[in-house]
Amino acid sequence: MIRDILQFTVPNISNAVTNNIEILVDQILSAKKENPQADTGALEREIDLMVYKLYDLTYEEVRLIDESVREEEYIMAEAD
Repeated sequence: MIRDILQFTVPNISNAVTNNIEILVDQILSAKKENPQADTGALEREIDLMVYKLYDLTYEEVRLIDESVREEEYIMAEAD
């Protein structure tokens, strides 16, 4: 199990991507602090799409992880 995890590569992440993810996480935390039942799904989805792009996943690979992702949505998502 540990050996399998060590085989994963970690992508180089630009400061812009890091900042964008931090902003989204801050928005999620703020919304949840204000209302624990707040729907932060759209913000979480943005983070998911950014991570898929960072790992250069194809649309087909993304669909294995999340069947609800539309191709247009994935194409338009920005990683950096």
